[in-house]
Amino acid sequence: MPDHSRDVTDFWNPDLPGRRGYEFARDALHSKAEAVVGDYAAMDLAPLGMFDVVLYLGVLYHMEEPLTCLKKVRSLTTEVAVIETEAIHIEGLEDACLLQFNPGDALRSDYGNWYVPTIGAIHAMCTAAGFSSVRTVVGPPPAPAREPEPRRARLARQAGGLAPLGPPSAPSANYRALVHAFV
Repeated sequence: MPDHSRDVTDFWNPDLPGRRGYEFARDALHSKAEAVVGDYAAMDLAPLGMFDVVLYLGVLYHMEEPLTCLKKVRSLTTEVAVIETEAIHIEGLEDACLLQFNPGDALRSDYGNWYVPTIGAIHAMCTAAGFSSVRTVVGPPPAPAREPEPRRARLARQAGGLAPLGPPSAPSANYRALVHAFV
């Protein structure tokens, strides 16, 4: 397993291309925004203050303690947090609040991916973190069209006989979810 404590000390480089977009936007808008580099899950966020809108984009599934991190997002937010994350849809469990655990590099060969929530889990964690309401902006993909039940299976079921069992497990699909969590 990788040593995640080295992420900020060994791998953060302010000259990397990922920072260019931020610098360009800040300069173009004559913003006074300052970049802060640190371990979000471990650092004290109080000195940063509070913000009307907090963008938490593509971060949640990288957190070892997702609920704790959402509480930190809430502590920074005065109006709305925009949360975008990898999510999972499990057919037949649409209303379940579940987190899929991805040990090691099980999700896309990336050791930094930990938990993939269902949309229900995202809503429940936001509520548990202290947000008053949550609205799904981009949710699960539409349900696939179901094939009609074969006549023989339907007749056997109606007659009280045994019908063939369905698939051994529920199909699932990963997607990008987007929610707005309101204070």
